Amino acid sequence: MPMDRPKAAHDQPADNPNAYGSGTFLVYWMGNWIGMIAFGLASENMAMLLGTPWTALWLIFWVISNVATGFYALELAPGFYRWGYGWPMHNVVELTRSILFDLHPRVGLNFGILFAWVMADTVLFPLCCYYMRWNTARVKKNSAKVEADWHAKMTKEREQPGLLARVTTLGDKKG
Repeated sequence: MPMDRPKAAHDQPADNPNAYGSGTFLVYWMGNWIGMIAFGLASENMAMLLGTPWTALWLIFWVISNVATGFYALELAPGFYRWGYGWPMHNVVELTRSILFDLHPRVGLNFGILFAWVMADTVLFPLCCYYMRWNTARVKKNSAKVEADWHAKMTKEREQPGLLARVTTLGDKKG
């Protein structure tokens, strides 16, 4: 995909629309890079908040909702789906269409929304880390308590066996 052709006029068809001249590839790369950061940080934060068993459910929701808003014409959808304009994939796809095909000049809006996602996720990241650390310590403490209670119960059972243990092991103690 050559990105070195001259800039095309907005009212004339072009062989290879190139709104940014020699910097087109850099703008294209930057949009995809910021999009990946927006996706990754949101997934990282949710994985820390939800934990291992629920992360898969989050990823299913995240992928389906982003793909749906990225490749479905939101202008044709009912008003309920307007939230899709703020989703990262919609903005990455719109940005790509704008850069490569010179469809509509909303690159600033698309970059702004992607940077907002990155900024929000970056601000939330330390809070999610703190929550994950607190939750992990809480789970370890609870599991250590449960294990200590179990060991205490087993020690008591060895010292003072219950009726079933006395009846089933009676023959072993005589011999």
